[in-house]
Amino acid sequence: MVELSREEKKQLCQELTEHLPKIRKLLNLTQAEFGDMTGLSRVTISQIEGGKVKLTCREQAQTVVDAVKGQPFTVEDVRRATRHK
Repeated sequence: MVELSREEKKQLCQELTEHLPKIRKLLNLTQAEFGDMTGLSRVTISQIEGGKVKLTCREQAQTVVDAVKGQPFTVEDVRRATRHK
């Protein structure tokens, strides 16, 4: 198991929030569809993507895991979609 410093955890959570819309779009899902897959409402997904609602890092990770289970894309697809420009 990898141990992350407090600052590394904070950065990871921030990046996960930034990438959530990209991951959703990679899956070709609307906010409502993404919400259905994760058990969150469309409004909540919109608020998360807009930075109005803060999830814990664990909640963010679980949201992404719930959404991508069984989806037909590769790790490289995710890397391309989330690469900083």
